[in-house]
Amino acid sequence: MTMTQNYRNLNLGYLFKTSIEENVLKSSTGEEIRVSVSMETDKTDQTNQAYDIIGTFFVSLANVMNSDDIKKESPTAFIFTDAKDTGALMMGVKYEMIDEHSTFTFIFDQEELKGCRVINFNDCPDFAKIFKCCYSDMHSAMINMPEFISYLSLCVVKTLIKYLDTNVRPDEKIEFVIDDIMSYKMNMTEEEFFNNLTPLVTVSAEIIKDKKVYAIEFSEELKAIAKNNSDINGK
Repeated sequence: MTMTQNYRNLNLGYLFKTSIEENVLKSSTGEEIRVSVSMETDKTDQTNQAYDIIGTFFVSLANVMNSDDIKKESPTAFIFTDAKDTGALMMGVKYEMIDEHSTFTFIFDQEELKGCRVINFNDCPDFAKIFKCCYSDMHSAMINMPEFISYLSLCVVKTLIKYLDTNVRPDEKIEFVIDDIMSYKMNMTEEEFFNNLTPLVTVSAEIIKDKKVYAIEFSEELKAIAKNNSDINGK
């Protein structure tokens, strides 16, 4: 039996912070910029930069999958690639219309892109715009530079894959839920915060026939956003 954990009880926040801070970015003018995030929780409103960015990433992703550009052709894959190296697929979400129902499947294998119209997140300006709006609505915080949002998004993906790759064991499936609040509230107590958390995705990994198999699934709340059955969005 697999026990589903909450990612706040794992070391994902620390891994994410480390992933962000290990590189030096360059601005459009060539200026070197070091990015840092805090893991300290603000006791007045319970904001926590590391976890807030991870949650915002998945809400933004669900909103992107709801866009007309994604849904104008089936199947379409919205992907994240390793820009530093070969540009190989790290993670993607595939939209398909099956029996008049929209489906959204997370993919990690290049082979799953066959037959798909492919959109790289770096070629989708709306992703950064949506992320900016979601981050503001959910956590009353602001990121103005699209290149920062791209960098942070890749760090989220790399952190999740690194955690799964490092921790999965033979005959032992790992599974955890990523959650967040959907709208910001000032003067929120810790109890109120945890009572208002919404599940966003379930992440899992297992070894099948000597191969590490990763899976991510949108929660019902994010499926509703991606299918345009909810008024919670970042547009």
